[in-house]
Amino acid sequence: MEHLALSKSLADAVLGFADLPADSRAIAGGKGASLSRMAAAGLPVPPGFVVAADAFRECLESCGGAAVIANLTKDLNVDDTRAVEHAAESIRTMIVSTPMSAALARAIVAAHTALERN
Repeated sequence: MEHLALSKSLADAVLGFADLPADSRAIAGGKGASLSRMAAAGLPVPPGFVVAADAFRECLESCGGAAVIANLTKDLNVDDTRAVEHAAESIRTMIVSTPMSAALARAIVAAHTALERN
């Protein structure tokens, strides 16, 4: 099923920097929130957008990725650099090899197309 249950709507899944609230770290992550604040302050920031954290979480939930990550990190010794690197590589591989929903892909393409027009 194509849905973004955690996002209020598909429009909330992909947000332009100008559309983010002042305190948007939970929505956009640290880098997205910083770029949004810089743009709001009138600093030179290229136009852009973020995929909201809720949309990313929904992608992880829909493909079973959240459970995989929980399993990989459950007993992870964070002081064991090799173990951390192995877990990180496994998670990265899972994320990049798992197709996103068509609905989210369309929202990202639409946001990118809007950037190209402006």
